[in-house]
Amino acid sequence: MLYNLKKSFFALFNSPNHFSGEFGKFEKLFKIKKDPWNFSTSKYEKKRFNIILEFVNMIKPQSILELGCAEGHLTGPLFLICPDITAVEISETAIQRAAQMVCGPKFISGDLTKIKFAKNYSMIVAAEVLYYLKEEDINKFIKNCQTDYLLVSGFFNQKNILEKCNFKKIKNKWIHRFEFSFPFLKITEICLWRKN
Repeated sequence: MLYNLKKSFFALFNSPNHFSGEFGKFEKLFKIKKDPWNFSTSKYEKKRFNIILEFVNMIKPQSILELGCAEGHLTGPLFLICPDITAVEISETAIQRAAQMVCGPKFISGDLTKIKFAKNYSMIVAAEVLYYLKEEDINKFIKNCQTDYLLVSGFFNQKNILEKCNFKKIKNKWIHRFEFSFPFLKITEICLWRKN
C-alpha cells in the first residue's frame, strides 16, 4: 500500500512547484490507482463532503455544476439534493468510473477552462479544484459563469479573486486534520459565495 501511495504521489507531483499545469497527470494518476484521494474511506473527506452538502442543502439550488468530480464520490450525494447536475473532470478514466458509480447526472470529461457550457447553473461546486488553475483562468471562468452561488473548498486565495468578480462570502467553515504523512497538517476552508 505504501508503495502505491508513493507511486501515486510522484505520478502527480513530480515538480517542485506542486502542480506543473500538465493536466494529463490526473489521467495517469487515476489509471494507477482507483480513488487516489481516498474519498470513500477518509474520515476527513467525509467531514468535508458533509459540510459541502450542508451548504448545498441550505440553498437548495435548481441546478449544479460540479467542477473536478473525480470518480463521483460527492456527485452521488449532490444528485440526491439536486437531480439537475453536470459533473466535470479532466480525467476520462475518472469520468467513466463516476458514470458507473452514479446514474443520472450528466458527466463531461475535459478541461473546464475550455468547455462551453450550454446553460447557466444556480450553483457551482468547486471542491479542491481551483488551486490547479492559473489565476487568469479562474478569473475568466468566474467572470463568464452565470451562477447565483459558488461553493469553494480548499482554495486560499478565493477572497481576492471572487470579490473582484462580484461575489460575497455568506458562510464558511474550516476543517483540519493531522496525520503522520506529508502534509502533516491539512487545513481546508469551505466557503459559500453569492453573486452580488
